[in-house]
Amino acid sequence: MAGEAQRHHGLAGEFSAHIPVRKTAGLGIVCVLALLSVYGVSQRRQYYIAALAKRAAAAEEGQKNLERANAWKSQQAHQRQELIDQSTAEAPPGYETASVTKMAADKVLILPVINRIYIAQIPTVTAIPRRNEQGWDTFIRPASVSYRVRYERPPGTEAPSSHPGVIVEVTHYPNQSWAKYELRNTPSPNMGIDFPPAQPARMFENNIFLYRDKKTGLAPVYYWASGDKLVVVRCHREGELVLKRYLMKYPSSLPAATPDVAAPFRN
Repeated sequence: MAGEAQRHHGLAGEFSAHIPVRKTAGLGIVCVLALLSVYGVSQRRQYYIAALAKRAAAAEEGQKNLERANAWKSQQAHQRQELIDQSTAEAPPGYETASVTKMAADKVLILPVINRIYIAQIPTVTAIPRRNEQGWDTFIRPASVSYRVRYERPPGTEAPSSHPGVIVEVTHYPNQSWAKYELRNTPSPNMGIDFPPAQPARMFENNIFLYRDKKTGLAPVYYWASGDKLVVVRCHREGELVLKRYLMKYPSSLPAATPDVAAPFRN
């Protein structure tokens, strides 16, 4: 019995001896987990701080870019206004009193047909009042009369392309100085300021201007001054027959096509 008791006592002692070791190991695991948790929180905090700093830097750079863009727009607007002021100052005299007498459409336009190919539709005659308004689209224009017509091929005639029509507009100004001046506002106001420059062209032994809108793909615009009239013809290549006839009726009074002639305000 004594041996058995001694054996049990030894086992109990051995078991009790291991208890502190397991407690210590458990405590160590808890400490490690706690440290990992603290480390994880610290890492997330550092990441969050870095993200905030990066976001703040991006916002600051965006603000700088916005300020630079606004400064550039302001500079462009200022330069544009200077060019408009220059253009307005170069207008011929007599803006307030200049006038034009309206005529019959067939006295100005080629009606009713051109070479039995292009038939004129109903023309329009419009009296245009003088203008000298301030604003983004500021430009000066005297009183004038516009004669406009569209030419089309007869029904059943095979068209060379999907753009058979030709549009012609003849604007009668008080004198040739005004007709030449308004080239800078053709085919749109402030053309030499807000749009790519038109190209000087030589068509049927005449010096004219050619403008192509590559973005829209619309028909090229041919225009020129002829005495006190400004002629605009919108046509594709197959419509150049109409262009030729109007150049015969209204020969261009423009000088030889040179880079200086094509420059803004020097048409």
